[in-house]
Order: sequence, then structure tokens, then C-alpha cells
Amino acid sequence: MDEMVTWSPLRLPVSTRLFSWRHLWGYGAVLLMLGTGCRPPTTRTPEGRPAGARVYAVYCVGCHGPDGARGTPASHLTDAAETPRDELRRVIEEGRKAMPGWKERLAPDEVSAVIDYIRTFRPAKPEEGDTRPRSGGA
Repeated sequence: MDEMVTWSPLRLPVSTRLFSWRHLWGYGAVLLMLGTGCRPPTTRTPEGRPAGARVYAVYCVGCHGPDGARGTPASHLTDAAETPRDELRRVIEEGRKAMPGWKERLAPDEVSAVIDYIRTFRPAKPEEGDTRPRSGGA
């Protein structure tokens, strides 16, 4: 026979209870999120303009890192200033190799804002006396 749960307000055997308190809290949280229209973080300023740093933080930093130097040398963004804007836009919208395309997710003005932001990245300079090779051969 199933063990009786003494703390259960229903005083039912464990096998016949449909929900535990943990399940009820979880279902409540899901309903709350659905009811409030759970959306990803905004990438726009209060004035409605896209913020390139916010777009980058939400969609890019996970793979490229906070300074654009994470991952393989091919995925580094530290040379984006020298890359033509049209090429950057094509890669962001259509993707390349392991990177997915973001055309369906980002508005054109968000793509422009993130391009402006990543073009500010620069390769890390070795500290004086540091002879270790840099990632990407730089």
C-alpha cells in the first residue's frame, strides 16, 4: 500500500495526488508569464530607437563574448571596423557556418544598430613584455 503523506492537506496516498505544491507553484509561474505576455528583454531605448549594445547583449554576447573576441578566430568581431557594412549585414541576417541568421528575429534598424556597435570593437593589444601569441594570430 502507498505511504500516507501526513503533511498533505488532501491526506491522500502519494500515488493518487495529481499535483504537489511544487507543481502548483510551477504552473502558477507559467500562467503568470503567459498572462503578462512574457517577452524577451527589450533592445530599444525609451524613445523607441534600437540600442546596439542591448541588441548585442541579448543576441550576440553568448557566442562572441562581451568584447567580440570569444570563440574561434573566424567568429571574432574585433576586426569588424575593417569589414564592409554590407558584408556584416549579410552575415547577421543570413548567418554563416555555425552562426544562425537573424533576419526573422531582428528588425533592420536593430541590425544597423548592432553593426554600429560591433564596429567599435578593437583587437586586444598585448601588454608590454608579453610575448604570448594572441588568438587569431593577431
